[in-house]
Amino acid sequence: MPTIAIASSKGGSGKSTTAALLAMTLAEHGATVTVIDADPNRPIAKWAQHAGKPDSLTVLSEVTESTIIDTIEESGRRAQFVIIDLEGSASLMVCLAISRADLVIIPTQGSPLGATETAGTVRLVKIQEIAALQNPGSDSVYPHQRRDAAAQDGSASTAL
Repeated sequence: MPTIAIASSKGGSGKSTTAALLAMTLAEHGATVTVIDADPNRPIAKWAQHAGKPDSLTVLSEVTESTIIDTIEESGRRAQFVIIDLEGSASLMVCLAISRADLVIIPTQGSPLGATETAGTVRLVKIQEIAALQNPGSDSVYPHQRRDAAAQDGSASTAL
């Protein structure tokens, strides 16, 4: 199951819209999708209350820093895709979600401020990648990250 985090330290960049459109498109093409609404304003949860949400799309909004990792992992066992709509900050929850993501999408507006905030989010993603590579045996690192780290140092293992 791919886990996709939608992240940007800038509010109003289109994170929730991106998450909703991606989730709807995947669900309409037959995939099971769970959206974790980790934005304190809960825009995805509010949107999901309206008619038209596919049955194969689940929205979870009761998530905290202490439950985000378990929520992502449990969602991954039940859905083909997990999409995480994150708040517009560089909080611990954002870092934890990024550490679990297979892909991070960073929406941005075409402005100098948007570019600056996007660069900051890219740095945050790179920090999480470095942490994963420096701790390849850690439980906080997904198997694909361990495999990539092992391949880089020449010690690839099939027991991942």
